[in-house]
Amino acid sequence: MKNIERIHEEAFVLLNEWSERNRVENNEVNPYFYMRSVRDERFKNGYWFPGNDSYICISFWAGGDSSNKTPNIYFEINERVGCRVIIVAKDSEVKYDYFANLVSTINEFSSKKYVLGKSGKIWIKTLSSNWQQWREELGEFLLSDKQWIDKYLSDMPLIEYEEFVSRFGFITAKDFDIMISRVFKERDSIKNKIYEEQKRFLIEKKMPCSILGLNIENFQGIKGTGVADLRPDARWIFITGENGYGKTTLLQSIALGLSNDPNLEKYLDSKSRISLEINFKNEKAFLVRTKGVEPELAYLQDYVVGYGPSRLNVQSISSENMESRGSNNVGSLFESDTLLKNINYELFASKYSNTKMYGELEDLIKAVTDNRVSKIKIRDREVLFVETLSNGDELEPQPLSKLAAGFRSIINIVIDIYLRFRKIHFNLDAKDFFGIVLIDEIENHLHPLLQRELPITLSKVFPQIQFIVSTHSPIPLLAAESTSIILRVNRSRKTGVTVERLDEEIDFPTLLPNSLLTSPIFGFQNIFPENKESDKFLRVEETYAELKKNDEQAERIEYYLDKQASEKILGLINKKFE
Repeated sequence: MKNIERIHEEAFVLLNEWSERNRVENNEVNPYFYMRSVRDERFKNGYWFPGNDSYICISFWAGGDSSNKTPNIYFEINERVGCRVIIVAKDSEVKYDYFANLVSTINEFSSKKYVLGKSGKIWIKTLSSNWQQWREELGEFLLSDKQWIDKYLSDMPLIEYEEFVSRFGFITAKDFDIMISRVFKERDSIKNKIYEEQKRFLIEKKMPCSILGLNIENFQGIKGTGVADLRPDARWIFITGENGYGKTTLLQSIALGLSNDPNLEKYLDSKSRISLEINFKNEKAFLVRTKGVEPELAYLQDYVVGYGPSRLNVQSISSENMESRGSNNVGSLFESDTLLKNINYELFASKYSNTKMYGELEDLIKAVTDNRVSKIKIRDREVLFVETLSNGDELEPQPLSKLAAGFRSIINIVIDIYLRFRKIHFNLDAKDFFGIVLIDEIENHLHPLLQRELPITLSKVFPQIQFIVSTHSPIPLLAAESTSIILRVNRSRKTGVTVERLDEEIDFPTLLPNSLLTSPIFGFQNIFPENKESDKFLRVEETYAELKKNDEQAERIEYYLDKQASEKILGLINKKFE
């Protein structure tokens, strides 16, 4: 997806939610925005607003300039020059005088000024030279200039016009409903095309987006390593290895290979080279990342999300989940203070503006906690979670910050995945989102029960997403699908960090934790208790239930036999297990 296509969709979703929220809350604000009125090829490709392949015009008023072929007043997102507000009156002297007075009024109270363009009859206010800051700038525009313009238009509506000049004014509810219905209909058409593609992936037993191979040179502790011919239907790739051996480095290299974020280039040096082979929508793609060179398929960075070991820090409510420092899709893998999306804000906002999204968020939270979090309540602006224990007892509602760290970690990461992929899979259900998710130390903060359940739950709620995770624990592998790939990182002074594939030689789905621990997957050779007393037998039962059963049998034997006989029989029993 091109940047422009993505911005059209993200801006539409953001503004539609803004519009719905203001209409529901009956705020004194004009809650309508203008959308492309002609169903041309651009519209069929998701270009919802006026503009072309390099810029977007977002307007909140009716009326256009026939000479400039744009709305009279619009917020512009331009990949070449950044974010601007533009007021145009080339085709009308009446409009020119009207807007000149408007500009003078706003400039009197605004730190950033509108400047008359060289061509005349057009005023430009530059908000930012970086187009990627459009969310922040649009949010600020809605709270400042838009309100000034709305007030000016309400107090002094423009009534007289020259002949054949379009009228500048507020968009009516009727016209808005016609425009937005047209967009929703086209979005459904695009959604159906994606569904057809998804069906084909399922028939061909391929993930819509997956890693097929990688080769890494001169990146941190990696001198040169790689793997090839990874199966395209692998939903899970597990990475194991000792601390400091390069699990995080491997995840970071994959993230860098898929991302073109300029903020991450500092982690590459002049000799670094990361090559990835991926399957994307049933086609092979080859990506090469080196310092200073933008990848050819830069749009693929939208389809990868990454998380470091710490997953408890979220954005503040006041940020309203706008993009901020470190909030890129994979930043958490590189900087521990990167913030995840704020769940409380999303729940509160969607409760009153997007009931479908609220329902999906609520269902996800219940699913990933196995209904331990059974209810969500909103009181004023506070979001509260109700826990139900296994015996049916309901606990008092409490904020997310008071939930156990394990639950918070799971909820944070699952909702963050949903929110980030929702930007590109705009009108799809969560089960149809596709892409790649990288997680470092997936078992962090989790009880063994949740460690085992998390891969099952993630596969259930996001069945089309490939997960590439590192782990120190054998428990998540107990839930691994038979198609999973297992990579172990090794390290030596001579070879640096290297990657070894193990799933082809070890039938891991048949192994219990002790066997997994002592296999090459984890290489844990000494599993015996360090402080076992010498006069006690080592317990080698497979389960605690088996151990208790043996103890009960021992008690019965001791009851019927004298001490000497019982010791003899117990010796024979224990010898059997040695």
